[in-house]
Amino acid sequence: MKNSDSLATAEVKKDQLVSSLQNGGGNLFINVKYPFYCIRESGDTFGLKSYFYHNSGIELSKVNEPDNDFVLTNNTGIAVGGFGKGINDKISFFFDARAVILYGNSKFNRILSVDEDFKKIMPLFNMGFGFNFSDSYTVKAEFYPAGNYIRKNFPTTISFIIVPKIKKRKSCKKE
Repeated sequence: MKNSDSLATAEVKKDQLVSSLQNGGGNLFINVKYPFYCIRESGDTFGLKSYFYHNSGIELSKVNEPDNDFVLTNNTGIAVGGFGKGINDKISFFFDARAVILYGNSKFNRILSVDEDFKKIMPLFNMGFGFNFSDSYTVKAEFYPAGNYIRKNFPTTISFIIVPKIKKRKSCKKE
C-alpha cells in the first residue's frame, strides 16, 4: 500500500498534468488544424467553422539537459466554432466545442493512473465561449461537461487574455 506522502505527491503531479493539458499540453506543443467546413465571407458579422484537430505536447522536466523522462500528450478530434461581431466591430463573441481522444506516453499514463477511473485513451469533450474587446482583450470560459473522470479532474476555467497591438514601423526609403 502506498504511504500518504507518495500518494499526495502523485496527486500533485496529476493536477499539474491536468493543468498543463488544459493550457495546450506542455511547455512545448504543436497544434494542427485542417478546416473542412466554413461559412464566412470577408467582412461578415457572423461565421461558423469546423476543422479536424490534432495537438501534441511535450512536458520537459529538465531544461538544457537530455530528458528521457518527459510527458508526451496527444489529442485528436473535431472542433466546431462560431463568432459574431457587434457594436462597430469592437466587441465580438465566440464559442467553440471540441470532441477529441486524449492519449499519451507511458509517463502520461503513470501520472494519471493514480486515479482508478483513468483509462489510457480518454474521450474529451469541452466547450468554450467568450467575448473579445477591440481585438486586444479576451475573456473566455471553458468547461468539460461529459465523462465522470473528465468532470471530476478537469475544472472549469476562466481566462483573461491581453494581446498587445504592435504599431507597424514605416519602412525606410533608399536614396
